[in-house]
Amino acid sequence: RQTATAEKADLYLPIRPGTDLALLNGLLHLLVKNDAIDRDFIARSTTGWEAMEPFLDEYAPQTVAEITGLPVEDILTAARWIAEAGEWMSLWTMGLNQSIAGTWNTNALCNLHLATGAICRPGSGPFSLTGQPNAMGGREMGYM
Repeated sequence: RQTATAEKADLYLPIRPGTDLALLNGLLHLLVKNDAIDRDFIARSTTGWEAMEPFLDEYAPQTVAEITGLPVEDILTAARWIAEAGEWMSLWTMGLNQSIAGTWNTNALCNLHLATGAICRPGSGPFSLTGQPNAMGGREMGYM
């Protein structure tokens, strides 16, 4: 739905419910295809990448558009903005986590950061905004 926050967004991506994973994997597909990933960081800091690129072949922009209900152009724009950002952060709330695919969704979002090397640096990283009393403090302290 069109909220006050959505109205202020430079790019509003109102996906169909339950299609977060397709969007996130589709964005990573585009980053890989456009060579907008940090291969040195991936080699140095991740494992299993060799399985990722073939897996992402299923997430071409047209397919992701059909799944999510988004225009292809908006998906391309989001991927381009990530590629051009250098330092970038993602912030999400419990809607991403609290679903049957919540773990996969969060993993896919972290994969975007890992693939671009935009993690563990000032101005970059995935950041979960929680609603539980001290869940946020636990994350900030690094023990969760």
